[in-house]
This record gives sequence, C-alpha cells and structure tokens, in this order.
Amino acid sequence: MLWALVLLSVMAGGFVRETRTEMVLARNAVEGAQARALAEAGIHRAVLALSQEAFEERWRADGRVYDWRFGGGRVRISLRDEAGKIDLNEAPVALLRGLFEVAGVSPEGAAALADAVADFRDGNDLKRLNGAEDRDYRLAGYPHGAKDARFELISELRQVFGMTEAIYERVAGAVTVYSQIDSVEPLVAPRAVLLALPGVEAEEVEAYLIERAEAETEAAYELVTMPSLDRAADYISTGDRGVIYALRAEVPTEGGGRFVREAVVILEEGRNGAFTILRWRQGRQERAAAAPEEPR
Repeated sequence: MLWALVLLSVMAGGFVRETRTEMVLARNAVEGAQARALAEAGIHRAVLALSQEAFEERWRADGRVYDWRFGGGRVRISLRDEAGKIDLNEAPVALLRGLFEVAGVSPEGAAALADAVADFRDGNDLKRLNGAEDRDYRLAGYPHGAKDARFELISELRQVFGMTEAIYERVAGAVTVYSQIDSVEPLVAPRAVLLALPGVEAEEVEAYLIERAEAETEAAYELVTMPSLDRAADYISTGDRGVIYALRAEVPTEGGGRFVREAVVILEEGRNGAFTILRWRQGRQERAAAAPEEPR
C-alpha cells in the first residue's frame, strides 16, 4: 500500500510538472502571437503616419522612436527614410571611405574597404588600387570571390574582402540598397552618414541634428542647414526623400521577451496610404529598438 502511494505521488508530481510546462509554453505562444500582431499593426501605423499631408501630423523618418499604445500593448516604432543612407550600389568611393572611418577604421583600412566594396559590386575583374578581386579572396581563404554584381541585401556587405562583423554592425544602419542614388539627403540622414560626408565638421553636425529635431514647422525644417554642407555638395541631394522607408516595430512581452518586425516599403505617389512592401522580415529580438539619435 505504501509503495503504491509513493508511485502515485511520483506520477502526480510528474503530471503537475508536465502540465505546468505546457501552460508556460501555451502562454508564451499566446504572448508571441499577440506581440507579432501588434508589431505588424505598428508597421501599418507607421505607413499611415507617413501618409499624412500635414507636416505636424506626419511622423519624422529620421530614426527617432515613437511609442504607440494599441490593443492593450505598447509598440516602439522607428522610421528611417532610405534617401538619407549611403547606397552600396551607387555611392562614390569617397563616401564609403568616410563611413568606414566614422566606424573607427583607420584611413588606410577605410580606403581598402571602400575599394573592395567597389570591386565587389562592379562587373569586371579589374582590381582597384586598394581593392580586391577573385584572386585576393582565394589567397585569403575566402570560399567565394567578388560578386561582380549589385548588392541585393545589405547583409552581403559581410562578404566583402576585409569586412569584419564588428565593422558591419557599426555601418549597417547607415547603408541601403534601395535608394538607388549616389548621394544622400541630409535632412533625413543618420549621424554616421552626415559625419561621413567629406569636409563636414563634427561640431556642426551635432548642432544640425539638434536644429533638425526641434524644427516644428515644415518651413523651418526645410531651412535647416549647416555651413560645411557646401563642401560636400557633390555628395548631397534634395528632393529624393519621402519615397522609400525602413520601418521597425518592437513589442515587449510580459515574459520579458520581445517581437520585432522590420519592413522596407515604398509609398505610392499621392500619399493616399497605398504602399508596396519591398522587404518584410522578423528582426533581431535580443536587441531593443534604437534610441533616437537626435533630441526629441
């Protein structure tokens, strides 16, 4: 009788543990589904905010983070106009070199990386002064050579000769493959891109970011500038923004996790809310949404 009671107790304990585990898994699944739905709603909310005609009602696509409460949850949404980033397929070597230097690479290393990017994307096997073609990749033990074609994803930057994961992480948020322009729009450019422009002064960049963030009217926003931008005239453009956006929506869960949805969208002409999705992916969930680069 005693042994029977012991056996029943062990069985009951195992059943309780199994039931508790199943409950936790079910709760996590429900929380994950809710977070996914909220994050995807956040992407659509961002598109709606970008489609507003009134400047005061339109969300700024300069990297700042917006908190949105919906359905009993909290969504952190960041927006970035792709015209403010450096296009890996179109950017001049000088602009790429400046970005790598901002990322902490030495001038010599930055020049080599910039030339390697140019060799990676061009369609020939002619090696630039500091670049790399197939033979260099082979001698260095790479399992591949230069692509000799356009970048399709920014993650392909990891394959470029001399690129490290640390450098990639520092520049990934400043580059794009979607703008298809060889210059950048300073009014929506991240700090790293502005600092990468040849001839600009770091102190002026910081002042510019503050003035840009504090502009409350469209007229004031359009007038924001900095003197040293004149020295970078060959690398800046105006009128290209407001078309393609990178959006990120992050939702924390009660269990301490988070779900991240990232998208790149193109707004249809007329700002009527219509848009086309160019990229749709689940973002890295272990990283919180970036804080605003400029004061709000």
